[in-house]
Amino acid sequence: MFQLLYGALYERALVLAQDLPKTHSVQLCVGNHQGEQENSALFEKRGFTPMYRQYEMEKELNSVQEASNLQIPELQFIQTALESSDEEQRYLRTESTIWPEYPLGLHRLRQLKGRTDFTSFAALDPDSQLVASVMVCQENEKSGSIEEVFVVPAWRKKGIATHLIRYGLQYLQEKGYTAARLSVQTKNEKALELYYQSLGFTISGEEHRYGKDLIKIDSLSHR
Repeated sequence: MFQLLYGALYERALVLAQDLPKTHSVQLCVGNHQGEQENSALFEKRGFTPMYRQYEMEKELNSVQEASNLQIPELQFIQTALESSDEEQRYLRTESTIWPEYPLGLHRLRQLKGRTDFTSFAALDPDSQLVASVMVCQENEKSGSIEEVFVVPAWRKKGIATHLIRYGLQYLQEKGYTAARLSVQTKNEKALELYYQSLGFTISGEEHRYGKDLIKIDSLSHR
């Protein structure tokens, strides 16, 4: 059954990859929990290579600390559901500079927007350019999800991420969720410090990600 499912998935991925812009490499990615060693071995035999590991983290929402009254005169803090095309494009422009190798893309953004209770908390500079963002939405009936947390380099180490995430946690609590979940790469020490020490998240699991190239692009040739 696994072999049949994998074969169908891989053939479908190849078809979809041909319609994507040839500006970035395309990979088929899979994730297995730490204990699923048999599944991981099967994917490795199929040519998948290790990409990264990430922790699954969780926080109970029965004691959420209120967002501080962070004062940065140059910034405007907003809540937005990214309803307009202009807001979507502004978000994608900034997000693609944070993770240029793995930009979110409009399709995935709209998938997130389609999830129950979706909203985002963001910071804008004096030119109304996005400098930080945190998305929140439903994970399941009891849990909310924190997604796509970023702050552009020029505005880091000012408490902005903590400020926006706390607004997100308050929002999820008000919506009736009892816990919030997020994922973070195991090697991202600064993010782990933020989530674990400052915000009170705990590690609930570990996932191993594998990838296989469908279209490989030499990024240097496109600069």
